Amino acid sequence: MLTFALPMIIFTSVVAVLAAAVLAVRRRLTVRSAVSLSVNGQQELLVTSGDSLLATLAATGIQLPAACGGRGTCGQCRVTVSHGGGALLPTEMQHINRRDAAAGARLACMLKVREDLAIQLPADILEAGRWQCRVVSNRNLSTYLTELTLA
Repeated sequence: MLTFALPMIIFTSVVAVLAAAVLAVRRRLTVRSAVSLSVNGQQELLVTSGDSLLATLAATGIQLPAACGGRGTCGQCRVTVSHGGGALLPTEMQHINRRDAAAGARLACMLKVREDLAIQLPADILEAGRWQCRVVSNRNLSTYLTELTLA
């Protein structure tokens, strides 16, 4: 029994030490700073860098639709970036053509907030609100598509 348990304990310890080292290095290399986020030229938000734009907007109370949960597969979280943001990622090229990319289209789930940004969102996104309801039925239509009936 000891010949089996000892290697497992050593292996688990090595994995735990390596995971802790990776997390410590990541924390030191990831610079989190305050950046300015301008939304539609109307709202100026002071946010912390490091997360995706989708997560950053959600933290400020602006909910963008993202059926894939922020994995870059649905293309619903499209925003227009007029300042900042960097280059388009290969994941985004599946959902954004060259003309839209030249106009500043990006997927909020793929765009990391690292610098000051100015973005444009559809007005109806900013007008969305929260409401309470009850789920009447929940039916899976496909892997990422579910039909909900709410009351």
